[in-house]
Order: sequence, then structure tokens, then C-alpha cells
Amino acid sequence: MATTNPHIQLEVGADTSQATAALDAFGNKVKSTAQTVDTAGKSMGGGFDTIGPAAKAAADKVERAEKTIVAALQRQEAA
Repeated sequence: MATTNPHIQLEVGADTSQATAALDAFGNKVKSTAQTVDTAGKSMGGGFDTIGPAAKAAADKVERAEKTIVAALQRQEAA
């Protein structure tokens, strides 16, 4: 008996143009979202940068008010 080894060769083709277009659109949306998040982050970060100076200004006002109150009380006691 003769030994045979049959092989079948198939070729499969696919139209990937729609998939490529969809992936390109998805990639553009991801880039757009990343830019939006980056812009928002920078905007929010800028707001946090002002906390230090604003807190210092508020503390200075409170300190001045305390000194004024202490001085008023001392004048009251002296009178």
C-alpha cells in the first residue's frame, strides 16, 4: 500500500478597510480625550498653585486682626 500525505492549501482574504477606518477613528478619539484630560489637569493644577499665596494672604489678615484686637483690649484695660 502506498503512503500518501494529502495536503489542502486554502487562502483566506478579508477586506480590512472598515476595520482600519474604525481603528483610526478610535485612535483619534483617544488622542482627543487625552488632550482634553491634559488641558483640564493643567487648568486644575494652576488653581492649586494659588492656594499657597492665598493662604498666606489670609493668614496675614488674621494676624493683623489679632494684633488690632489685642491692642484694643490693652487700651481698654489701661483706661
